[in-house]
Amino acid sequence: MQHEPCQTSELSSSPWQLIALDFYGATDSGTYLLLITDEYSRFVIIHEVNTIASHYILSKLHESLSPFGIPQIVKTDNGPPFNGAEFHNFCNYYGLKYRTITPYWPRASTEAERFMQSLRKVFQNANINQIDWLI
Repeated sequence: MQHEPCQTSELSSSPWQLIALDFYGATDSGTYLLLITDEYSRFVIIHEVNTIASHYILSKLHESLSPFGIPQIVKTDNGPPFNGAEFHNFCNYYGLKYRTITPYWPRASTEAERFMQSLRKVFQNANINQIDWLI
């Protein structure tokens, strides 16, 4: 069996040109965190969400696009909220190029994964010290 050659990823050359979307969770309270990471500046926007349903995620993404503008490229994993018609229609409507990372290869989204490690430490410390992580 012959394998496809590895494809290089597009790199961001300016802020808010390429964003990555990912989820953290579920948290102890049963919610999820939608992480929107600017691949150039490593700036992260976090939305606490009760569901990962596509229509709800798209409303949070739209909310984040308002102050920063429309990026050129959106990168996600192959999760259900991102592989349906509703998400693809959203990308087409705004003229976003949609890219997926290589499945089971977290290094394909290094910025988001690095932030997840830091977030896990915040949650662990909050649980140990019995404090609200949002403070």
